[in-house]
Amino acid sequence: MMDGDRVRDLFCEYMEGDLEPDVEDQVREYLEANPGIREEYEEFRDTFESMRHLGSVAPPRDLENKIKKRIRARSRGKFFAASSQPHVFQRVPFELISLILILIAMALFYMMTLIAGIEALEHLPDEPDRQEETVPDTG
Repeated sequence: MMDGDRVRDLFCEYMEGDLEPDVEDQVREYLEANPGIREEYEEFRDTFESMRHLGSVAPPRDLENKIKKRIRARSRGKFFAASSQPHVFQRVPFELISLILILIAMALFYMMTLIAGIEALEHLPDEPDRQEETVPDTG
């Protein structure tokens, strides 16, 4: 069941026809049954309709620079650094660094395992030469 707050949240989608048919029916029924909310919706719709007829205004030329300056100030230089040269470290994704470190660790582990295996082979006792036993001839 719809309530006034939920219907208000759906004003824009209802006006644009973007609701599922059953939800649209519920909103329509609610607006018909509640004159106060219907009046709010009509004001909302009229406001949007009047705004559609407004012409567009070109933004000021320096708007982009002002936005970057404000972001730089609020982020303490983490974004849009003042220098034109990007810092290489800031551009390297941490996932790439992690992958490289994992690959290095795997290579070291492989090398250590290989060296340990070679050392183990060097310390194996020599196998005594097997002499063929001769069976005494009984004949």
